[in-house]
Amino acid sequence: MNICLLTPTFLPKVGGVEIVVSSLADRYRQLGHQVVVVTQWPRRGKGTPRDEALPYPVVRYRRAMLFFWSLGWYQFANPLDRAFRLFPFDVLHCHLAYPTGPMAQAWAKAKGIPLVMTTHGSDIRSDSRCRDRAWTWSRICRSIQEADAVTAISGEMKEHLAAIAGSIHHEIPLIPNAVDTDDLTDPVPYDADWPIERGSPFIFYIGGLTHKKGVDVLIEAIAQRVRAGERPVKIIIAGDGADRKKLMQLARDRRLNGHVQFLGTVNGNLKKYLFQNCRFVVMPSRTEGLPLVAIEAFSCGKPLLASSVGGLKDLLENRADLGLLVPPEEPRLLAQTLKRMEIEADGFPRDSIRNFARQFNWPTVGQAYLDVYGKLIGKS
Repeated sequence: MNICLLTPTFLPKVGGVEIVVSSLADRYRQLGHQVVVVTQWPRRGKGTPRDEALPYPVVRYRRAMLFFWSLGWYQFANPLDRAFRLFPFDVLHCHLAYPTGPMAQAWAKAKGIPLVMTTHGSDIRSDSRCRDRAWTWSRICRSIQEADAVTAISGEMKEHLAAIAGSIHHEIPLIPNAVDTDDLTDPVPYDADWPIERGSPFIFYIGGLTHKKGVDVLIEAIAQRVRAGERPVKIIIAGDGADRKKLMQLARDRRLNGHVQFLGTVNGNLKKYLFQNCRFVVMPSRTEGLPLVAIEAFSCGKPLLASSVGGLKDLLENRADLGLLVPPEEPRLLAQTLKRMEIEADGFPRDSIRNFARQFNWPTVGQAYLDVYGKLIGKS
């Protein structure tokens, strides 16, 4: 099968969408399929691509100015045409309905190529900025409605897609994100060069340092406990983003030295060690799709303390054995639940958590997408 994966954001940026697309491309290559990734160049200061080191071809385009249709179409269609000439593909799989969705739908329709659309949250959620722009939102909805198939990564996304697609798409497969569970669980020894203490208990946050991730709420929750005379378990915060300096200043203002530690971006063995040795993982998000961090935590047998939003709510709402939910943007309640989790963390069934995570593996998820592609190619 010849497959094109289209995404507006990709490596060297590291996040949920980037990891999903990269992992799918590598999985398809291992199965003997021809795959090409079409994506835009990163913005200035966001890293230098090393596409030649990847095991699959990548075709890049300059960031399209979508408010000018003709310019956006040229910047977008030209690299797709180039990818199609070099690596003729049978199906186009578009990740994120905006900004790539409308252009992908128009290009696929013109070429007669089946289009699969997968949304990841920020593009169609009820709080999406796209909904505030009537013309943009109408084009997003039309691209979803006219796609040959749409898939959802969580129950919340499926509900949003069903509302947009109406009776057009009778079936919306729920295909979650996945992680490499075996790689995460390989035991990692402590390295004396790491900027963390050996043997000291800690709670782990990893993800973007942006408003939607709610790390400011987490800091305020820790501050409340410290002011009450408590000594909470240390929070290690890994990741980077636009709010990093502001969050570090907030922690200093709340006098949380020794209670909160920022590590910046972590990967490789240090990331594995932090997952494997934390008490539990905390995700105080304001919005979420289906975050890979949650699946990574479960793969290592770690319970999750998370906001009751999006895919996090889907995962934990009926599974008390996996962790606890707390309303978003409630530092007082988060402080109380953090204290409860510190007491109860060791009582969660680690083997049961690991077993739950095994359904979120790339062989299963990759095959689910391949089944969708196969049906469309057979029809065309």
